[in-house]
Amino acid sequence: MDQYLDDFVPCLHQILSDEALDRKIKLPALHALGELCLNCGPQFNQKYLDKTLTMMNLAGRASIQTSQYVNDLETLEFLKELREAIIDQYIIILMSAEDTNRLE
Repeated sequence: MDQYLDDFVPCLHQILSDEALDRKIKLPALHALGELCLNCGPQFNQKYLDKTLTMMNLAGRASIQTSQYVNDLETLEFLKELREAIIDQYIIILMSAEDTNRLE
């Protein structure tokens, strides 16, 4: 699986950063990053950990900007699911970082 990181991770980062893409594919992309980190720990953490954490931080900040969506229940539900997914993936990534001595 490690040999495919350079193919998958940049595509997943692109999906998460592209605001024009349908948000339905963003949560699975976020989950995929966590799984890749967990299963390819040292290689993932060495090359992609910093950018992944930066993107998750930006997604987390975006997920709490709810005031403009007060009347849009679908978007509010998505933002809630996004926050939950971010927390789940942070836990997975921290476990992987601990296993590979990358907690700094």
